Amino acid sequence: MKKLLLVVALFIAAVSHAQKGSVFLGGNVGFTSEKIGDSKSNDFEFAPRVGYQFADNWGAGVEGSIQNVDTDGLEKSEKYKIGGFLRYTTSITELFAFYADLGVGIKPTL
Repeated sequence: MKKLLLVVALFIAAVSHAQKGSVFLGGNVGFTSEKIGDSKSNDFEFAPRVGYQFADNWGAGVEGSIQNVDTDGLEKSEKYKIGGFLRYTTSITELFAFYADLGVGIKPTL
């Protein structure tokens, strides 16, 4: 299973390509539901990101995340994350490129 996830992640990274002066959008939406014995947990996360390609191989942007966790219908919590990233992209062909991100972020407490 881990190998399949790695292949999918590499494929997604390979089909992304931004040109100098362009804005790129991305992110994740996820839902997890777990039941262990009598305990049930639901987890929903929305994590958008936006960036700007400021040079042929370099881009930078911001990302955030909102996560809602509901455990047994009794305990509900909301978690937030915000941060920035720096991206280096190298082209393989005109349509395909690989990129690596370096990101930093914080989890503010509200």
